[in-house]
Amino acid sequence: MQTNGSRLWRLAYRFAGKQKTFALGSYPTVSLQKAREGRDAAKRLVAEGGLVPKRSEEASKAC
Repeated sequence: MQTNGSRLWRLAYRFAGKQKTFALGSYPTVSLQKAREGRDAAKRLVAEGGLVPKRSEEASKAC
């Protein structure tokens, strides 16, 4: 919960030895099930190709 009262789904992970966070969406707009699916997808990206989820998300938005 943020100081302004908003609630966000976030994933904390490590990439290249650095702590990173990945925003999955805001509660209740994004359900728990969708947040878990997003978490699993982001973890797969990091594990498989060493991709940073934020960068791949930005690339998909640019298309």
